[in-house]
Amino acid sequence: MATLVEKIKDEIFSIPEELLEKATTHRSWSKKTNNEQLEFLGDAVLELSISLILFLMFPNKREGELTMIRASLVSTENLYKIAKKLEIEKHIKSRNLSQDALKKVIVNTFEALLGAYFLHFGWERTKDLIFDIFKNQMSKIKETKNPKNILQEYFQKRGMGLPEYKILKIEGPEHKKVFSVGLFHEGKKLCWAKGNSIKEAEIKCARKLIKKLKIS
Repeated sequence: MATLVEKIKDEIFSIPEELLEKATTHRSWSKKTNNEQLEFLGDAVLELSISLILFLMFPNKREGELTMIRASLVSTENLYKIAKKLEIEKHIKSRNLSQDALKKVIVNTFEALLGAYFLHFGWERTKDLIFDIFKNQMSKIKETKNPKNILQEYFQKRGMGLPEYKILKIEGPEHKKVFSVGLFHEGKKLCWAKGNSIKEAEIKCARKLIKKLKIS
Protein backbone atom coordinates (compact mmCIF):
# COMPACT_ATOMS: atom_id res chain seq x y z
CA MET A 1 0.00 0.00 0.00
CA ALA A 2 1.33 3.44 -0.98
CA THR A 3 2.34 5.77 1.86
CA LEU A 4 0.85 9.25 2.24
CA VAL A 5 4.10 10.79 0.92
CA GLU A 6 3.99 8.56 -2.17
CA LYS A 7 0.34 9.45 -2.79
CA ILE A 8 1.09 13.17 -2.47
CA LYS A 9 4.09 12.80 -4.79
CA ASP A 10 1.98 11.07 -7.44
CA GLU A 11 -0.74 13.71 -7.08
CA ILE A 12 1.45 16.81 -7.23
CA PHE A 13 3.22 15.56 -10.36
CA SER A 14 -0.02 14.56 -12.09
CA ILE A 15 -0.39 17.93 -13.85
CA PRO A 16 -0.01 18.03 -17.66
CA GLU A 17 3.54 17.68 -19.01
CA GLU A 18 3.75 21.22 -20.40
CA LEU A 19 2.67 22.78 -17.09
CA LEU A 20 4.97 20.46 -15.15
CA GLU A 21 7.88 21.48 -17.37
CA LYS A 22 7.26 25.16 -16.68
CA ALA A 23 6.80 24.64 -12.92
CA THR A 24 10.14 22.84 -12.59
CA THR A 25 12.25 25.18 -14.76
CA HIS A 26 14.36 27.74 -12.93
CA ARG A 27 15.30 31.06 -14.57
CA SER A 28 18.97 29.97 -14.63
CA TRP A 29 17.88 27.37 -17.19
CA SER A 30 15.58 29.61 -19.21
CA LYS A 31 14.98 33.33 -18.75
CA LYS A 32 12.07 33.20 -21.18
CA THR A 33 10.10 30.22 -19.86
CA ASN A 34 10.50 29.57 -16.14
CA ASN A 35 8.50 29.06 -12.96
CA GLU A 36 8.65 32.54 -11.39
CA GLN A 37 5.00 33.45 -12.04
CA LEU A 38 3.79 30.01 -10.95
CA GLU A 39 5.82 30.38 -7.76
CA PHE A 40 4.12 33.74 -7.09
CA LEU A 41 0.71 32.09 -7.53
CA GLY A 42 1.61 29.00 -5.52
CA ASP A 43 2.86 31.08 -2.60
CA ALA A 44 -0.51 32.89 -2.43
CA VAL A 45 -2.53 29.66 -2.77
CA LEU A 46 -0.45 27.98 -0.06
CA GLU A 47 -0.89 30.84 2.40
CA LEU A 48 -4.64 31.06 1.79
CA SER A 49 -5.08 27.30 2.16
CA ILE A 50 -3.11 27.15 5.41
CA SER A 51 -5.01 30.18 6.73
CA LEU A 52 -8.37 28.55 5.99
CA ILE A 53 -7.36 25.19 7.47
CA LEU A 54 -6.10 26.82 10.69
CA PHE A 55 -9.21 29.00 10.89
CA LEU A 56 -11.45 25.92 10.68
CA MET A 57 -9.35 23.69 12.94
CA PHE A 58 -8.72 26.19 15.75
CA PRO A 59 -11.76 28.45 16.24
CA ASN A 60 -10.57 29.49 19.71
CA LYS A 61 -7.10 30.66 18.76
CA ARG A 62 -6.52 34.38 18.31
CA GLU A 63 -5.18 36.06 15.21
CA GLY A 64 -1.65 36.44 16.60
CA GLU A 65 -1.39 32.75 17.45
CA LEU A 66 -2.75 31.66 14.07
CA THR A 67 -0.31 34.03 12.33
CA MET A 68 2.66 32.49 14.15
CA ILE A 69 1.55 28.93 13.44
CA ARG A 70 1.06 29.76 9.76
CA ALA A 71 4.48 31.46 9.61
CA SER A 72 6.08 28.32 11.04
CA LEU A 73 4.29 26.02 8.59
CA VAL A 74 5.15 28.06 5.48
CA SER A 75 8.69 28.98 6.58
CA THR A 76 11.52 28.25 4.15
CA GLU A 77 12.95 25.62 6.53
CA ASN A 78 9.69 23.72 6.84
CA LEU A 79 8.85 23.88 3.13
CA TYR A 80 12.38 22.69 2.33
CA LYS A 81 11.92 19.61 4.54
CA ILE A 82 8.61 18.82 2.83
CA ALA A 83 10.06 19.39 -0.66
CA LYS A 84 12.97 17.05 0.12
CA LYS A 85 10.56 14.30 1.19
CA LEU A 86 8.65 14.75 -2.07
CA GLU A 87 11.98 14.54 -4.00
CA ILE A 88 11.22 17.74 -5.89
CA GLU A 89 14.92 18.40 -6.43
CA LYS A 90 15.10 15.50 -8.93
CA HIS A 91 12.73 17.31 -11.30
CA ILE A 92 14.32 20.78 -11.26
CA LYS A 93 16.00 22.19 -14.35
CA SER A 94 18.67 24.71 -13.32
CA ARG A 95 22.28 25.73 -13.99
CA ASN A 96 25.27 26.76 -11.87
CA LEU A 97 23.56 27.11 -8.50
CA SER A 98 25.39 27.18 -5.18
CA GLN A 99 24.21 24.86 -2.42
CA ASP A 100 22.67 27.79 -0.54
CA ALA A 101 20.84 29.01 -3.65
CA LEU A 102 19.63 25.50 -4.44
CA LYS A 103 17.77 25.28 -1.13
CA LYS A 104 15.69 28.35 -1.98
CA VAL A 105 15.15 27.11 -5.55
CA ILE A 106 13.79 23.80 -4.23
CA VAL A 107 11.29 25.67 -2.03
CA ASN A 108 10.32 28.00 -4.88
CA THR A 109 9.78 25.04 -7.20
CA PHE A 110 7.55 23.39 -4.62
CA GLU A 111 5.42 26.57 -4.52
CA ALA A 112 5.44 26.73 -8.33
CA LEU A 113 4.13 23.17 -8.50
CA LEU A 114 1.29 24.13 -6.16
CA GLY A 115 0.53 27.10 -8.40
CA ALA A 116 0.49 24.87 -11.48
CA TYR A 117 -1.67 22.31 -9.67
CA PHE A 118 -4.13 25.06 -8.75
CA LEU A 119 -4.31 26.30 -12.35
CA HIS A 120 -5.11 22.83 -13.65
CA PHE A 121 -7.29 21.32 -10.91
CA GLY A 122 -8.83 24.36 -9.18
CA TRP A 123 -9.27 25.52 -5.59
CA GLU A 124 -11.04 22.60 -3.86
CA ARG A 125 -8.65 19.90 -5.02
CA THR A 126 -5.60 22.09 -4.32
CA LYS A 127 -6.82 22.88 -0.80
CA ASP A 128 -7.32 19.15 -0.14
CA LEU A 129 -3.82 18.38 -1.44
CA ILE A 130 -2.27 21.04 0.80
CA PHE A 131 -4.19 19.67 3.78
CA ASP A 132 -2.76 16.19 3.05
CA ILE A 133 0.76 17.64 2.78
CA PHE A 134 0.50 19.33 6.18
CA LYS A 135 -1.81 16.80 7.85
CA ASN A 136 0.81 15.30 10.19
CA GLN A 137 2.06 18.70 11.32
CA MET A 138 -1.47 20.01 11.81
CA SER A 139 -2.34 17.04 14.04
CA LYS A 140 0.50 17.98 16.41
CA ILE A 141 -0.78 21.54 16.96
CA LYS A 142 -2.63 21.63 20.25
CA GLU A 143 -5.48 23.87 21.31
CA THR A 144 -3.65 25.77 24.04
CA LYS A 145 -4.44 28.70 26.27
CA ASN A 146 -3.49 32.15 25.08
CA PRO A 147 -0.07 33.00 26.62
CA LYS A 148 -1.39 36.40 27.70
CA ASN A 149 -4.17 34.70 29.69
CA ILE A 150 -1.67 32.31 31.29
CA LEU A 151 0.43 35.24 32.49
CA GLN A 152 -2.62 37.11 33.74
CA GLU A 153 -3.68 34.09 35.84
CA TYR A 154 -0.11 33.73 37.15
CA PHE A 155 0.00 37.33 38.42
CA GLN A 156 -3.56 37.23 39.77
CA LYS A 157 -2.95 34.05 41.80
CA ARG A 158 -0.01 35.78 43.49
CA GLY A 159 -1.99 38.92 44.29
CA MET A 160 0.24 41.01 42.04
CA GLY A 161 -0.86 43.79 39.72
CA LEU A 162 -1.53 42.75 36.12
CA PRO A 163 1.24 43.05 33.52
CA GLU A 164 0.95 45.81 30.94
CA TYR A 165 1.90 45.77 27.25
CA LYS A 166 3.30 48.91 25.63
CA ILE A 167 4.35 49.64 22.05
CA LEU A 168 8.05 50.53 22.06
CA LYS A 169 8.66 51.11 18.37
CA ILE A 170 6.99 50.86 14.96
CA GLU A 171 9.26 50.20 11.98
CA GLY A 172 8.93 49.43 8.28
CA PRO A 173 6.73 50.67 5.42
CA GLU A 174 2.99 51.17 5.80
CA HIS A 175 2.09 47.84 4.18
CA LYS A 176 4.63 45.81 6.17
CA LYS A 177 5.02 47.32 9.63
CA VAL A 178 6.98 45.65 12.43
CA PHE A 179 5.88 46.37 16.00
CA SER A 180 8.15 46.18 19.05
CA VAL A 181 6.16 45.61 22.24
CA GLY A 182 7.40 45.58 25.82
CA LEU A 183 5.81 43.76 28.77
CA PHE A 184 5.90 45.81 31.96
CA HIS A 185 5.01 45.12 35.57
CA GLU A 186 4.86 47.98 38.08
CA GLY A 187 6.87 50.14 35.68
CA LYS A 188 9.64 47.59 35.14
CA LYS A 189 10.19 46.16 31.67
CA LEU A 190 10.30 42.36 31.94
CA CYS A 191 10.78 41.51 28.27
CA TRP A 192 10.08 42.68 24.73
CA ALA A 193 9.38 41.15 21.31
CA LYS A 194 8.71 42.04 17.68
CA GLY A 195 5.77 41.04 15.48
CA ASN A 196 3.96 41.89 12.26
CA SER A 197 1.01 43.03 14.37
CA ILE A 198 0.65 44.35 17.91
CA LYS A 199 -1.16 41.15 18.96
CA GLU A 200 1.58 38.94 17.54
CA ALA A 201 4.28 40.92 19.35
CA GLU A 202 2.33 40.77 22.63
CA ILE A 203 1.92 36.99 22.40
CA LYS A 204 5.61 36.51 21.60
CA CYS A 205 6.47 38.68 24.57
CA ALA A 206 4.14 36.72 26.87
CA ARG A 207 5.71 33.45 25.70
CA LYS A 208 9.17 34.80 26.46
CA LEU A 209 8.17 35.68 30.03
CA ILE A 210 6.39 32.34 30.55
CA LYS A 211 9.62 30.58 29.55
CA LYS A 212 11.70 32.88 31.76
CA LEU A 213 9.44 32.33 34.79
CA LYS A 214 9.25 28.58 34.01
CA ILE A 215 5.46 28.57 34.13
CA SER A 216 4.16 25.15 33.07
